[in-house]
Amino acid sequence: MAVIPLNKFRTITHTLTSSAVGIYTCPAGVSSLIIYGNVSNIGTGTSVTQFSAFHSRSSVDTEIVSKASIPSDDAMNFIQGRLVLETGDILKIQSNGDPDVMKVIISILENAK
Repeated sequence: MAVIPLNKFRTITHTLTSSAVGIYTCPAGVSSLIIYGNVSNIGTGTSVTQFSAFHSRSSVDTEIVSKASIPSDDAMNFIQGRLVLETGDILKIQSNGDPDVMKVIISILENAK
């Protein structure tokens, strides 16, 4: 059996699309703490785009933020405080506007159970 590190920091980046995509799934034998989550609108002009983020457990999606608006050249933290994920939990995110103009970055601390 492989040894899981006690504490492992990870950074995930992703360009949002119009589909709710799982950008992180908590691995087996691990509890994860999402310590930072930010979405930026890299669009030009006066575009305002929206995004939604979800915590998914056992095929049940719970909204973290729903249709949050971000003007071009601006950003928003969508994790206020911390979010705990257990084995198999998924963090999903999607753009509700123009695809490929929003980017997300999350910081994660994975801990062995």
